[in-house]
Amino acid sequence: LRPRFDRGWAAPVAGRRERDREARDGDTAGAFGGLWRSSPLFRLLFLTALASGLLGPMLYFQFNYVADLATAGAGGEQRLLTLYAGVRGWISVGILAVQLLVAGSLYRNIGIPLAAAISPLVYLLGFLGLSVRLSLPAGVGAMAGTKLQDNAVYDPALRVLYNLFPEEIRSRAAALIEGPVKRAGGALGNVANLVALNLLGSALWVGYMALPIAAAWLVASLLLWRRYPRLLLMASESRSRYGDALEGEELLDPATVRALVPEICSEDASRCRIALDLVSEAEPQRAVSALAEAAGQAPEATRPIVIEALDRVLERAVVQPLHL
Repeated sequence: LRPRFDRGWAAPVAGRRERDREARDGDTAGAFGGLWRSSPLFRLLFLTALASGLLGPMLYFQFNYVADLATAGAGGEQRLLTLYAGVRGWISVGILAVQLLVAGSLYRNIGIPLAAAISPLVYLLGFLGLSVRLSLPAGVGAMAGTKLQDNAVYDPALRVLYNLFPEEIRSRAAALIEGPVKRAGGALGNVANLVALNLLGSALWVGYMALPIAAAWLVASLLLWRRYPRLLLMASESRSRYGDALEGEELLDPATVRALVPEICSEDASRCRIALDLVSEAEPQRAVSALAEAAGQAPEATRPIVIEALDRVLERAVVQPLHL
């Protein structure tokens, strides 16, 4: 998005931010503490990434367990290798197909946060199936479903959500989430496998332990979805102070655009402008509908700037002039 603000002082501020970033780099614990205290977005993404890291090794263990049981006996090793090759091959084909044919439409229609929330739901269903019956079909279905969702939808969505962080903390936040947080989750997931086997005595307990983790991940993802319009506003406001553009039409799904209408109708002119700049970057049809609604509800003080934004979107949307 291209905020309409004075950028004459952006360069000195950018230089100061660069010096601040260099001074803070290398202090992982300090960086984590600062981000945890100051960024609601970081806290939510931390929880989702930790849960994702936890559940990966737990599901992989259960899949290996049922695959090993299903291929026991003479020639079992060859059948196991054939099974692994077939499952991995079809999953790769499925990931490519979902990325090309489904993911983009999913982001545009239900939004990035809600698309990312499908992942914990798939894990929840997969572990539920394995908890009911620890079988090869349940294991293959759970592994295929989670791999498809993670690689084709969730991981790309997470990388887009990193753009909501201000530029001065974005690389640090992404590095922490993708590095220490996910690795810590993976380590804890392997510990959970050992606890299930050595202390609880059954591979079924891996699934039982995973169910509340998947449920907590789903709750955190839905909370991120509900707070997404406000987080988007906060990100745009923070970045506009430095002349830093928040780009990406995919960030503005229909529900988010509708949720920004009350912000456009705010009596605070500064907040109204930020919301206008966000909505103006949505698909023209969505932007025009939202701005037209806001123009009818906006207070007298801000109605002229809403109408001006609507005119700009209409001008941008017209491909060819009308000839009467």
